Amino acid sequence: MAVGRFLNSDAIATADDGVAWVRQLVSDLRIPPLATYGLTAGDITEVAEKAAKASSMKGNPIILTPDELGRTLERAMTGPSVWENNA
Repeated sequence: MAVGRFLNSDAIATADDGVAWVRQLVSDLRIPPLATYGLTAGDITEVAEKAAKASSMKGNPIILTPDELGRTLERAMTGPSVWENNA
């Protein structure tokens, strides 16, 4: 819930409100899925393993496993590309 409140500047915002805010931002900025940049299913394991070891991951409030990172990459690779429906 804290993420929703932070992103929305709304004291009663929920996690779902935060997700909606991010989806709207993706739409507004017309951010395409990662596959647009050449990421393939065959790349996910390697990218997830490297991401798990990256120094930038130290800033995350939770530790994500390579499996969790891989599932996140899979979803980001194919979409949803919400802005395509709003173009």
